[in-house]
Amino acid sequence: MSEIKLNGIEGRDVLGNYFHVVCGRAILDGIQETLGEAGARALLVQAGRKRGQSLAVDLGDQAKPESLEQFQKVLGEQLGSSGTRLCLIKEVTGEWNHLQIYVSDLLEYKIESAYTLGVFQGFLEQSLDGLFQGTIEKGEKDGSVVLCFRRIE
Repeated sequence: MSEIKLNGIEGRDVLGNYFHVVCGRAILDGIQETLGEAGARALLVQAGRKRGQSLAVDLGDQAKPESLEQFQKVLGEQLGSSGTRLCLIKEVTGEWNHLQIYVSDLLEYKIESAYTLGVFQGFLEQSLDGLFQGTIEKGEKDGSVVLCFRRIE
């Protein structure tokens, strides 16, 4: 398992760092029930952006990828099955100003993968020193979710 960057958060001694997906979904459902769909989406994107930004800071030079392949490898290690298990990154296409990231095995479905979108957006903004706008599309390849980002000038 690769070293997971947790931005100074201490792990749990007995139970470990993870909890069941049922609990995660219950948290997301509660947020959506309390704030409504638009409010929950905004909150989760912002929370994800903070996580993505802190991940980029923690990774230092590794967060400044020279290629899309390196970007996919670094984030795949941190967010995939050997990292925090947020999602699997299947493919990254495009250019730095306009990216498509194909992901699967997401936790949040009802509110359109907002947290995951935010993590990638925050990482891109921090590592590439700019603002990005993200959207979510259903993938045609294999049911993946496509996170689309374009740089805002």
